[in-house]
Parts: sequence; C-alpha cells; structure tokens
Amino acid sequence: MKEPAKKDEKEARKRKPALAALAGPQATAGWTFGFSLVVFSLGGWALDQWLDTSPLFLLVLGFLGAVGGFINLVETISPGTLFPSRRSLRKKASPKGEDALQPSRDEDSDANDQR
Repeated sequence: MKEPAKKDEKEARKRKPALAALAGPQATAGWTFGFSLVVFSLGGWALDQWLDTSPLFLLVLGFLGAVGGFINLVETISPGTLFPSRRSLRKKASPKGEDALQPSRDEDSDANDQR
C-alpha cells in the first residue's frame, strides 16, 4: 500500500515547480544590487589609491554602483516601472496560461476593454 502513495508524491513533485524556479530572475536581483555596489566601491577605492584622491572616486563610483544596482533591482522585479518602453517585456516573460507575479498595465486595460 505504500507504493501508490510514493508514486503520488513523485508525481506531485514533478507537477509542482521548485520555489527558486518560480522566483526566476527576481531571486538574484538583491544579490546583483549588492554586487554592483561592492564592485563599483572597490573600483573607486583602487582609483583613489592610484591617483591619491581619497575619498573622491570611492564616493562617486559607490554612488553610481548603488544607483545602477537599484535601477536593475526595480526593473528586474517589475519591468516597465522606471522605463515604460520595457512594459512589453512583462507579456513576453509570463505566458497567458501561467500565473504572473504582477500583470502589466497593458493587460489590465485589455481586460477592461473586453468587459
């Protein structure tokens, strides 16, 4: 009797995607933000050491890394929030049959027009 139960569990695992697969690129967006901040700050520190201009480049490149990382974070999680031309990527990233984290504004207006 235990074999059918094991078989059902295996089938359920096959049908249910892993949590990381559902998150997709959103799972790495935070790491990308931190990585860009650290890399740009280290680059600024290295330039300051080389040019003896402490802390000018550290602050400038650290700020640029934070801004770039934040833009990447927001656009990865919700395409089209900062740059409206990327809204079309929402439709391509999530096919109609699958659940999406957040529908695009274009899809909302299409749904209202059909009613």
